[in-house]
Amino acid sequence: MLQQVVRLRQRGARLVDICDTLNADGILTPGGGLRWWPSHVHRLLRTRDGRELLDRARSQSQRHERAGFHGG
Repeated sequence: MLQQVVRLRQRGARLVDICDTLNADGILTPGGGLRWWPSHVHRLLRTRDGRELLDRARSQSQRHERAGFHGG
């Protein structure tokens, strides 16, 4: 689920858009709640794992841009 959140964020999704996706997919919050809120997503992305995945995704994106790959 964290990878899905990071992927959506990397593609430019707003926190509320990510919440809508997770809620529509019926994914429970880390605390077992039924509804995602932007604050949940924000906290998830601020975890060590979330930051590492975001940094890795940004690095890969920058490498692709330098190599001439666009879109996706």
